[in-house]
Amino acid sequence: MPSHRLGTPTWDMSSLLAVAMSRKIANSSTGTVGEASNLMTPDPDFDLTRGVGATIRESSQSRRFDRNQFLFHAGEPSGGMYLIVAGFVAVRLSTPSGELATVAVLGTGNCLGEQSLLAELGNRSTSAVALGTVDTLFVARVVFDELRERDAALERFLTTLLDTRLRRVTDRLVEALYTPAPRRVLRRGAELAQRFGDGNSIPLTQDDVASMAGTTRPTVNRTLRQAEAAGAIALTRGSIWVIDAEVLANLNET
Repeated sequence: MPSHRLGTPTWDMSSLLAVAMSRKIANSSTGTVGEASNLMTPDPDFDLTRGVGATIRESSQSRRFDRNQFLFHAGEPSGGMYLIVAGFVAVRLSTPSGELATVAVLGTGNCLGEQSLLAELGNRSTSAVALGTVDTLFVARVVFDELRERDAALERFLTTLLDTRLRRVTDRLVEALYTPAPRRVLRRGAELAQRFGDGNSIPLTQDDVASMAGTTRPTVNRTLRQAEAAGAIALTRGSIWVIDAEVLANLNET
């Protein structure tokens, strides 16, 4: 079990995993949290077994990336789109001050680099790095252009995908303007906890969470400490462990 120093729980690995698994079993028995809640929402038409998804799969190249390996770097020529089959990818960009900021975490069912399907001879605007082993499908722009000419469904797929991206950007802009920073931190934390699941470590630093929430690291640390006190997460050196994703989601809603 956790020990306490100055009122803050200090967790050892076996304790936090035991707590997470016991809560996951309890939740599964009541139907409050299931395996599906640990997955990111897929992008439109990502089903690889039929329709547009099957067409893309048959014309794509399988590529695997190890932890901390870059899928691409900002400024590189953009030759196509990646579809994440398994794993998680951090999307990062350079700030005006020269720092590297994490702006999103994408997972199974998400696409990235889709703008390269529109702009010829363009460059990547962000970098993408694997947070663990990541399996992807890569669709070259020239191949996608040929598919679009043969199947109008590919055009609708790309239009829907870009519309989804625009709506998400709009939502984040409104959030940045009108939602207090601690609430933004809880939202990003709840999203990440749902994606990675109870009993798992979120492979991001508090600086990463700060850049995703558009705030400072002290604000993130203060807010996450409150979430830890509520039993939602456990903070260890360099890691954020998910104890109860549902508790964190409830904190975000209060």
